[in-house]
Amino acid sequence: MEKVTIVQQYENLLTKYDFTPDEVAFLTHEKEKVEKKNAAKSKATEKDAAIRAERGEKVLAFLSATPNQIYSPTELANKVDVGMEVCSTSAMTAILKPLLEDGKVKKIKDKSKVYYQIA
Repeated sequence: MEKVTIVQQYENLLTKYDFTPDEVAFLTHEKEKVEKKNAAKSKATEKDAAIRAERGEKVLAFLSATPNQIYSPTELANKVDVGMEVCSTSAMTAILKPLLEDGKVKKIKDKSKVYYQIA
């Protein structure tokens, strides 16, 4: 069974039932608000992708400079300038994730701690 979206539900209502002009205007307006909200969510632009890639390259360059050293996300957040005013540990982990998936960085688990090293 295919999932029906809110926008589709509004369209179904407008086509299946007879509404007064005010009701039609209201439903149309509500449908447009949902469409606008959905469009705003999915705007991961090329610029965003380029910024993420650039940050990843900066981290990769730092790790490449010290190939035998392992770093925690906190250490990397403090040592690598990724172009963010403040880089949190979770932000650094998000930067490291695509590098890890591409095999450029390896993850080392030591008890409850996680470290990263150039692959």
